[in-house]
Amino acid sequence: AAGGVSAAKLKAMQLAQRFTAAAAALKAQAPARKPRAGAAAGKHHNVLEVEINHFNLPARQKALSRDFTQQIHEMFDVAIVVRGIYVQPGRVAPEGQRPLYIVIESPDMMHAEAAKKEILRTLAEESMRGGSGSSSGRYNVI
Repeated sequence: AAGGVSAAKLKAMQLAQRFTAAAAALKAQAPARKPRAGAAAGKHHNVLEVEINHFNLPARQKALSRDFTQQIHEMFDVAIVVRGIYVQPGRVAPEGQRPLYIVIESPDMMHAEAAKKEILRTLAEESMRGGSGSSSGRYNVI
């Protein structure tokens, strides 16, 4: 769309907004702190999850890259763990499995929430960038 937002960008922004609203609803339902096995007595780890299965391939690749997870760790002092399996759109995860997601752990809830916000921002940005380019992505044919 000339002068406006492309359909792919609009869809990515809508997905990010829906995901943020769903995450806020889940956060309101779940307890904010979960004790971690092996944690020091009286010290809790805050655990947040970010489902990334529904984002496009470039966004998932960015979120799963070692450089990105290391950057988030250094910026927010959180542990990042990738869990689950990729489930294609329209399919259901096998029994006992969950769609691809990231677990964020931190002793400080503010750090965990800031890391989650940055991950969601990056996923949305990469989704918009990835949806508007060529189909091959890395190489250009001249």
